[in-house]
Amino acid sequence: MIYMIDKEFSVSIYGSCILCAHFDKDSWLKSPPETVVRKCPAFEVIPLDIWEGQVQHMSILPDQKGEYVFTELPRKS
Repeated sequence: MIYMIDKEFSVSIYGSCILCAHFDKDSWLKSPPETVVRKCPAFEVIPLDIWEGQVQHMSILPDQKGEYVFTELPRKS
């Protein structure tokens, strides 16, 4: 789902990060759709290029905190 912020800018409310074990899902679920809280221990605000899957967070990036990288949530059987 895409949330339109204005005619020039929109952001997906469902990023690839929601599948990561480090993603702050509680903050995301409690936020109103127009806010789209994108947090994890590595980023106070997850960059849009990572959120939208244009950049994979499989290795430590220079502008992040700690040594967190994408770690897929375990799949339920």
